[in-house]
Amino acid sequence: MTLFHVSTPFVYDTTTLMTATTLMVSVGSIGLISNFIAMFVIYRNPLLHNTFGLLCFSHLVSNVGMLFCFTTWPVAMILNQDNDLAHSLAGKRFGQFTIIFWWSCIIAHLAISINRYVSIVFPIKSYIWFTVPNTKYAIFCIWLVGFLVTIPYFWHETCYVAFNAHTFQWTYAENPCGQFLSLFDFIGGVILCSFAFTIDMLTLFRLREANNVIIQSISPNITQSQMMGLSTQTAVEAAKRRKTEIRFFTQAFTQCIVFCICLLSFHIFTLLSDSIWWQFAMVTMIWILAHSLDGLIVVLFHFRFSLCKNKRLTSTMMLNSSTNRVETTHAPAKF
Repeated sequence: MTLFHVSTPFVYDTTTLMTATTLMVSVGSIGLISNFIAMFVIYRNPLLHNTFGLLCFSHLVSNVGMLFCFTTWPVAMILNQDNDLAHSLAGKRFGQFTIIFWWSCIIAHLAISINRYVSIVFPIKSYIWFTVPNTKYAIFCIWLVGFLVTIPYFWHETCYVAFNAHTFQWTYAENPCGQFLSLFDFIGGVILCSFAFTIDMLTLFRLREANNVIIQSISPNITQSQMMGLSTQTAVEAAKRRKTEIRFFTQAFTQCIVFCICLLSFHIFTLLSDSIWWQFAMVTMIWILAHSLDGLIVVLFHFRFSLCKNKRLTSTMMLNSSTNRVETTHAPAKF
């Protein structure tokens, strides 16, 4: 979605319509598969049975919802080329669900960035703040906010977003309410992604000090001479924790970069050309691609073939942060 809209009617041949829908379905299907695999990875990987994993799982649910909304109704509308049907109540409800998933997605991004910052910079406080119950409550609030911002869309006659079958993109109502919703989503998305990016940069600057913070958190009253005499096992454990924190952060930072590029595409790159294919690429396809890459990034950072083995996990690591505070059970991994 973008503040830029193409209002000129178009007549397309069958090849053009099939090309657009094939691209959407192909990339969207790959994205759905990658996000479902990412969910499986989180479920099976003990290192992700923590608050970071819970936030990532919620984020992946948003991705799946977005990709579903992009690979079903819009594809049918493009092939049908009936804008009256596209702007029916059903079409507007699809648009409303798209907005819910979008807001839940970017708020989850911010929550993940905060989680990484606190876990790396304040590892002791992360045990207090980022407990599993607190994180579940935060996830509930994320989805609640995602729903609340779409309350105006229940007045579907004047306040709506619907897929335009002629321009191949989601567009807001061409009235004051639609303009307000468009501006609200634009400003809100920019602010939240800017906050997430800023927090990620602060985390990046503090990573150099993270190892000392972790070691000191093991025993705050330890003297410098005692620190030099720490056992090899303690040093190895601290190094493992730091390595895990860095991997989690790198994943979150990469995902944030993808969404920042996505926002630039929506609101800046679309101004470079009025071409229908350029608009389609910079608005619709970039959105599908961003949510597809989001799941793929999780897979690339955490997938290993051993997770596919059909065996019971003997150690379920429900952590308050991503540090090694383990509660051992003898059951399959559950949240």
